[in-house]
Amino acid sequence: MFTVTVEQTFTASHQLVTSKGTEELHSHDWVIAAAFKSKSLDSDGFAVDFEILKTILDQECQKFVGGKIEDFEYFKNVSATAENLAKYLFFSIKNQLNGPGKLEYVEVTEATGCKAKYSE
Repeated sequence: MFTVTVEQTFTASHQLVTSKGTEELHSHDWVIAAAFKSKSLDSDGFAVDFEILKTILDQECQKFVGGKIEDFEYFKNVSATAENLAKYLFFSIKNQLNGPGKLEYVEVTEATGCKAKYSE
């Protein structure tokens, strides 16, 4: 089994509203990892081309750069937690990939040692 992983970092803010109250607006340097898994390689020897996966991840992350995550349409009705960001990015990336393998997971690091991962 082959796994190809790419990462992207961006800065964005969020302000969670939970049962404990409303957090102050604050920013993170989010680190996003997307991993693609395949049992086989294509004729060029790739499970998936790094550049293709990286370009898709970069485009999806660019939507949030410098902004407030809750201002993005999807998060108007969904809490902007790391878990929900991982899920959103997973499906956004998955829907753009083709090939014999599949997107294995998206992992979001909100702060050092604080990660959330989404997979199917």
